[in-house]
Amino acid sequence: MSQAAAEDNRTVTGGAGAGGSRRTGEAPGVAGTGGLPDAGRGRTMLALRYYLTVPSRLYTGPGIVVVVAALSLAVGAVILGSSQAEAADVSNGLTYNQTVVWWGSIAPLAILCSAVGQGTTAMLGLGMTRRNVWWGAILYALVGSALTATALVVLIALERLTHGWFMGLSAIDIIYFGRGSLLSAWLIALGTFFGAQVIALLFTAIYLRAGAMGLTLSIVGTAVLLVVVMGILISAFSRSEQGGVSALLTLGEGLPGGLLPWALGLAVLLSLAGGWLIYRRASFR
Repeated sequence: MSQAAAEDNRTVTGGAGAGGSRRTGEAPGVAGTGGLPDAGRGRTMLALRYYLTVPSRLYTGPGIVVVVAALSLAVGAVILGSSQAEAADVSNGLTYNQTVVWWGSIAPLAILCSAVGQGTTAMLGLGMTRRNVWWGAILYALVGSALTATALVVLIALERLTHGWFMGLSAIDIIYFGRGSLLSAWLIALGTFFGAQVIALLFTAIYLRAGAMGLTLSIVGTAVLLVVVMGILISAFSRSEQGGVSALLTLGEGLPGGLLPWALGLAVLLSLAGGWLIYRRASFR
């Protein structure tokens, strides 16, 4: 039996009578799975329900997006009212503001990582496996990201409908989201928020497996690796007519959406696989 199978089907002795054994989380004297759904999709959904026991977690992302969007609009309104700048110029500046992107990603991922770190032991004690806990967290991230992206798109639609909140200001329909169709904006937002949480779960797994020192070293190592890779790429294209950074940004012109979305997609896939491989080997008390 492989290590993963042994972890997902671990047994404890002495709980089902003399010399007997039962799976962790089963009620004594109850055969099968102790009343829980069969190990697999049923228990994964049970893990998802566990994460949803605190509804405020799920609505943090949409709430943060609304608050940050309101603050961005307020800043734009203040600038417009206290300066001689034209509304078009202020609006153009606001389209480069990515505050809603960062805060819409950071706050939910912090809550999810905390929920996984603190709730794993409890869920294992309820009879769920590590696979259930991990993929339940992934589903939770997907559901939460979809809600956050929907809230964002609703605000973008309102901004377009009111022609910039009746002031000509584009505080939410920023360049990052493509300024195209609402569907494309929703997909970009969904990919951004979900990808950020998946990558954060990778570092959560590292923390659970290797502790604070392992987490610190992994963060520092990742930062150094990114700097080195970016430096090599920029240096490689520094002699182009456009210059190093410009050439780097146009490197993926032959790819749908450019190079960045594909690079981020690869990072998310690696985080999904790597996070699970690390998480399944973490020890819990």
